[in-house]
Amino acid sequence: RITKDNVKTYSRQIAKMTHNNPIIILAVIIDQIQRFDNFISVINDALKYLSPLAYDIVCYTILHALTSPISSTSIPTYIDGKMSRENATPAQW
Repeated sequence: RITKDNVKTYSRQIAKMTHNNPIIILAVIIDQIQRFDNFISVINDALKYLSPLAYDIVCYTILHALTSPISSTSIPTYIDGKMSRENATPAQW
């Protein structure tokens, strides 16, 4: 779990994971940011270690999240199944 105390530790791990599967990892991160408003500043600090390709994919996933309807998405419901896409509404943006 990422908090303000352990951002540096997890930032480097996130950067390493995005080298392998950037679209999947960053899509989950953008999905989490849509659901949890207090997560934005923590992820903002964590994303400074990304590669230039990962920054391009961040732009792509943000644009995809903004332009796709809430009900249909290419992102799976959520990994552990506890949260569904219906919990996120455009009003939160």
